[in-house]
Amino acid sequence: QDASAIAPSQNYGSGNAVGLASLGGSIYMTQQALGRVVKLNSDGTYNSLIVSGLPTATGIAADPVSGKLYVSDCCSGSGVYEVDPIADTKTLLRSGSYDGLTVSPDGATLYAEYGSHILGIRLSDNATVFDSGYIAGVDGTELGYGTLAGKIFTNTNFGELWQIDLAN
Repeated sequence: QDASAIAPSQNYGSGNAVGLASLGGSIYMTQQALGRVVKLNSDGTYNSLIVSGLPTATGIAADPVSGKLYVSDCCSGSGVYEVDPIADTKTLLRSGSYDGLTVSPDGATLYAEYGSHILGIRLSDNATVFDSGYIAGVDGTELGYGTLAGKIFTNTNFGELWQIDLAN
């Protein structure tokens, strides 16, 4: 495949097309340099502003159960936010510098990179229910499905891919 044969539909500038999530038939994107979440049209062009005031908005994960988005601030330490894309509001979930995010299929747990660990945060009470232990340079996350259910995968800033068993 040759991706260069297709011209990009829009150029958002450096640091402004960082994370993507799909929710309820809409596509949402974090704009790290501008500190905001926007809604995109199906062709990738700008549709509307959802929320602003999120320093270094980076990771984004959709919860199809609650209809909420979760957005991380990787670099300024302000935390992880719950974003309501219907009401265009944000609520601080946890303080700190978080990066890659993933929501469990049942909407019960948010997995987030924090301090070179992958943490599982129970969304009903904000309790930490999983800790991967230290993984140098850990960055993004994705849950396994099908035969890979019960695993979470993470990349590192050093080009590594880790498979982590959520049961232990």
